[in-house]
Amino acid sequence: MDNQIEQIVKVLKSAILLQETDLVDISKVDAKLKDVADLSNYIYTNLTELRKFSLKLSQGHVDIESPKRNNLLAGEIKNLQSSINHLCWQIGQVADGDYSQKVVFLGGFTESFSKLTKQLNDRELLIEENLKQKEEQIKHAEEVNNFVNLIIDKIDDAIIITEASDRKKIFFSNEAGNLLFDADKCTAKCELAINNDGHCNLLLAIQKYELHENNSVWEHGCCKDNIYYQIHTHYFKWNGEYAYAHIISDISQFKNTEASLIELSNKDSMTGANNRRHFTSRLNKLVYEKRYFTLCYVDIDKLKYVNDVFGHKFGDNYIQKVVNELTSVFRGRDDICRIGGDEFAILLENCSEEVTIKKMDQVQELLVADKSNGYPMSISYGVHFVDSNNTLLPSEIMDVADEKMYTQKKSK
Repeated sequence: MDNQIEQIVKVLKSAILLQETDLVDISKVDAKLKDVADLSNYIYTNLTELRKFSLKLSQGHVDIESPKRNNLLAGEIKNLQSSINHLCWQIGQVADGDYSQKVVFLGGFTESFSKLTKQLNDRELLIEENLKQKEEQIKHAEEVNNFVNLIIDKIDDAIIITEASDRKKIFFSNEAGNLLFDADKCTAKCELAINNDGHCNLLLAIQKYELHENNSVWEHGCCKDNIYYQIHTHYFKWNGEYAYAHIISDISQFKNTEASLIELSNKDSMTGANNRRHFTSRLNKLVYEKRYFTLCYVDIDKLKYVNDVFGHKFGDNYIQKVVNELTSVFRGRDDICRIGGDEFAILLENCSEEVTIKKMDQVQELLVADKSNGYPMSISYGVHFVDSNNTLLPSEIMDVADEKMYTQKKSK
């Protein structure tokens, strides 16, 4: 019997110390010890099962099979497993956006879990509010964009947006731009913008223009007569790509008006010849560039006599007659300028002094031969040739020609 008691104690001790051992063989135990032996086997079996279950649970295997129903020792830990499984499900619900989950059975963790779900809920509400604001901003931006596009299409200026690399791709073109260019083919449509070889001077200018700052304003004159454009070029990003925006304004009318005003400011209103302003500018330029030219200084003879005796109308006709004869004899590119009441100056590029004198003699013959006005007509002139070795100032060149003119006048 002592051996049987020792075996029972061994089983109980192994159950407490978590050691492996054999169960008591009930069939070989004395009748008085059967209940104790049976209890020791029960304790060992259920504690061993509980130990293995606890180990797996501590390792995170919350979905393992629970201890058997008759294992009364595992009741509380089975409840813990059930609570953990429920908590895992709740966390899954929170992950799916259900922040109404509550934990009421885990002590301090309950407060932390509630705080976490509240923070997540508040954050999601904030995100939803931000998204709503963004959607409203996007909607507003689309409305503004549509309105801006409407305005862009209504303005007369052409607007095109090209890629920044070689500018051979047109990202955008308004209605005015579509009249000039085919955005899909990146070609010209307006005949006024196309030169003789079929290429678009304006488009080529846009593609080749070197932008040195983010924004620039420049002008371009097409090969066709009197067609001018002013282009505002801006460097920016268009839908994530670097691009150039070109705002193209037709300034032909302004440029032609400007040219006309400049021409008028350089013309003598009575005769149509160039005036002193033009003459001074042209003479200075020829001297500065060391060009070959001849200056002829002309004075109308006895103009004061004609004005005093016949009247200023006849005097004006006399002046106009001189201009007409000068124009008929000299080349179209020669500058005939009225620099005073009865004084003229003629600038002739690449023309010798000898040839100029011959031409002036022709003019003189034509004037002397004309007797239709009832008074004699003639001119006095001085001619001076200037080459690249010239050291005289423009005013000094004028003085030389003027002195030669007076020498001729005195000899009459």
